[in-house]
Amino acid sequence: DRYGEKFISGSWKNAINQFMSTNPVLLMDHNQEIDSVAGRVLELREEAGAKLYMKALISNAPGLKDLRYKMKEGFLNSVSVAGRWLYEGKNIKEVTDLFEISLVAIPANPFALVNSKSFDDNIDSENGNKLRITKNARTYRINLTR
Repeated sequence: DRYGEKFISGSWKNAINQFMSTNPVLLMDHNQEIDSVAGRVLELREEAGAKLYMKALISNAPGLKDLRYKMKEGFLNSVSVAGRWLYEGKNIKEVTDLFEISLVAIPANPFALVNSKSFDDNIDSENGNKLRITKNARTYRINLTR
């Protein structure tokens, strides 16, 4: 990543279970305030090469209309993680606590991108400005290694 850090395989194992069983929140810009809650992480797992696979649902709250438009238009498509890490040199050998995952404009890892998303066609519907990540396409791939 831009800080020269690299997650090693197996580093996410313990933190994922704890995160998913407590409060798997999806935030905006690592801002830990109620107004910055974008949605919920539905599934999170580590894949080969210390890469994360995530499924998330973006809230249909009217206050997130701007976020949903930017995602639909492709202007917002990156994610970042916040937590505590155990290092071995510049390598992160264990994530001891995953605090949250955020949608961000510029991630520490330039490859931490949303790879697929799907939205309801009527983003301005009368029933709550709907924009949902659908069951088969609410997938975000977070690549934490190159």
